[in-house]
Amino acid sequence: MSLDCDPRVTIVINCRNGFNTLPATLASIESQTYTNYSVLFIDNWSTDGSSSLLQRYDFDFLILKTPAPCTLGCARAFALSQVTSPFAALIDSDDVWFPDRLASHLQFLYSLPSMPAISYAGLNMVLSSSGRQLFSYFPTCTSSSFFHQTVTKPDINLSTILINIPLLRSAKLNFNPDIVIAEEIDLALRTSLYFDVTPFPRVLSNYYINPNSLTHTKRKYSYADSLKTYFTLKRLLLQLPLQKSSLYPLRLYLNKLITYRCIYSDSASLKGKIYILLILLRRRRLTIINLVHFSISFFSFLFPRKATHYRLYLLSAYFTKFLSVLRKVRVHH
Repeated sequence: MSLDCDPRVTIVINCRNGFNTLPATLASIESQTYTNYSVLFIDNWSTDGSSSLLQRYDFDFLILKTPAPCTLGCARAFALSQVTSPFAALIDSDDVWFPDRLASHLQFLYSLPSMPAISYAGLNMVLSSSGRQLFSYFPTCTSSSFFHQTVTKPDINLSTILINIPLLRSAKLNFNPDIVIAEEIDLALRTSLYFDVTPFPRVLSNYYINPNSLTHTKRKYSYADSLKTYFTLKRLLLQLPLQKSSLYPLRLYLNKLITYRCIYSDSASLKGKIYILLILLRRRRLTIINLVHFSISFFSFLFPRKATHYRLYLLSAYFTKFLSVLRKVRVHH
């Protein structure tokens, strides 16, 4: 395959009140070395005039407003349904692309024997307050291992995702509008049942850790959303001709989901956490780690100061690591 066809790319920006961070995002789009693109700006009922910033730039753009204020999954589903070009590249209003983000990624896709439906690359994690780079993140899975590795340890990110629109529509795939968190993981998992999902092992974007972003707000880790993710995965696994041993990754992911997103979550109420514990008891899935994290979470309610909360988080992380090492030692003996 060759990139001589110069395919059109729609760059999709989902935004709600991103006036402060959006200029850097738009500047990185304007600096792209690949120029056959247009911008589809989805305004999720912003109140700060974010969409007015697009008038300062020379690229083609279209501004659409969601029918009503909605979740990111709903807004992304609405955006993807409006795309008319062969490819869609998604970026949030606080991400910054490298200048060759589109050019190098498309070149990679057209060098493959067959075109994947979804591809994504690596990124740098950067503190927005200081601009300090924390680390670089590279995808580690392959097309063949994507599903099972993503079930246990997802490494897909939305900042560098590139979607083949005709392939997705041929299988009637889109973002799930009912999902609040990890909507890109849900879409990629469902897509991998029909087509290849291929990572590009290069860093193409800076992901800025912003205290006000959805990733770091309490809403993201609600126990209800975690259960939705779990049942989505369970439904996906039932569609595959798997043996019983293949369900083990799902159990691992469920344990991780319950431990980190449900029991330790700030956003889940104490009543919600107890509800999750009762579910685990009924299904005989309760572990020592669950109990420890629940205890730490309970104390974080009693001592809500952030410093104390952070120390409790470190304590739980070290305890989890200790149990993991202890388990390995027992296996060796």
